[in-house]
Amino acid sequence: MTAWPPTRERHQGGAGPARDDGHLGMPAHVVELVVGVTVVVAAAAVSLGGAPVAVRSLLALPVVVGVAGRGATILLLGPRPSPAVPCADPSSDVDRHTVLDEPTLRAVAPVLFGVIATLAAILVVSALRLTITSQTVTVASAAAAVALHVAAALLRRDASPRPSWTGRARGLVRTGVPALAALALLVVAVGGARAVESERVERYTQLSLVDPAVYATGGLRSTPGSRFQVGWVLRAYAMPLADSPPVSLTVAARPPTGLQQKALEPSTDVTDADASRRGLVSALAPQAPGLYRLALTVGAGEQAQTLYLVLEVTS
Repeated sequence: MTAWPPTRERHQGGAGPARDDGHLGMPAHVVELVVGVTVVVAAAAVSLGGAPVAVRSLLALPVVVGVAGRGATILLLGPRPSPAVPCADPSSDVDRHTVLDEPTLRAVAPVLFGVIATLAAILVVSALRLTITSQTVTVASAAAAVALHVAAALLRRDASPRPSWTGRARGLVRTGVPALAALALLVVAVGGARAVESERVERYTQLSLVDPAVYATGGLRSTPGSRFQVGWVLRAYAMPLADSPPVSLTVAARPPTGLQQKALEPSTDVTDADASRRGLVSALAPQAPGLYRLALTVGAGEQAQTLYLVLEVTS
């Protein structure tokens, strides 16, 4: 004869209303769903809000990876089975509880599945022909984590009841510490990879003309035997620059007549160059009218830069 009202164990084990764990009258799976989504959204907001790299690496990445990995683990391995669930095959040496509730498996699987989910989100971004940036990767990873967490919460809704709070605390100590250690190892690995990553620094020099009108007109103009002049500025980025760089000028691949050089005072540079030098070079134009190719070279070695101009000599 069945007793009425049913006991708590019978009510929880059979079909019936969702179990209430005392979270202000809300079912446990609803509480987990809301908390998980809130945590992921907060981590994504911190990352997208321009937080420092250390904060994003130590907070946003572990949160998104952890939530996504936990959801994927529940979906792939199922909720943690109750010890009261008997093995389907009594003759088996390893029952279902031993395999799916193995502490090492439950500690490592979320980290592994979380990393795989993040990589899958990046592949989806690439498949959609979107530019892979930190913002798009963050949004895609957070969306994947939310989707996996919601699916896992819905799966847990009909799962078997959890153990008591005392048993839950023991399980947290048994499996939570390895899980946190695995997440810490992941964070250390990411931080170490960023630390050993060599930063590429562009070191170069740039030679340009002081008078931009030369570019607009397409070259220099002079009369036969008249003196023409070219003003130049040499800028260096992430490299030193000699105080008096050597200057050479050729006209039609030959040294011109009456070559003169003059150093100019450096002006205020608005290009964020680390160093700049300015000067003026002049020479006499050829006697025969025509078009002549000028080659202006400033600097030596890796600092040397050459500009090719056109000198038009008209009578």
